[in-house]
Amino acid sequence: MPPNPSKLSQPFLSILTTTYKRPRMLEICKASVQEQTDPDFQHYDWEDKIGVGIEGQYGYYPQIGEHLTGKYILVLNDDDVLADLDLIAGLKRIIATLGQEPGRGRPEDEMYAAPPG
Repeated sequence: MPPNPSKLSQPFLSILTTTYKRPRMLEICKASVQEQTDPDFQHYDWEDKIGVGIEGQYGYYPQIGEHLTGKYILVLNDDDVLADLDLIAGLKRIIATLGQEPGRGRPEDEMYAAPPG
């Protein structure tokens, strides 16, 4: 599925779903994404047409990444679902609570301190 062209601004989250010959599972996965209470996302499906599998698909991520426009990326395989209808809203709350980008750490936290030297 191509990115949603009707969204003019960058979505908060790009959800990448990889699939290989499992249309029913993909349908269930996509339905769980569409049920999100916060619509600030893009859902992109990538079909593994030759059966490269999970390890092989990583080689395609640079090409797939060109289609993902969200600020953050979530990889959701076709046999997974988003069980929490408020997942995207919850991720936004976490980031707002941190007051910064995830994974950056707070300078005052020792565990995030720059290594000596």
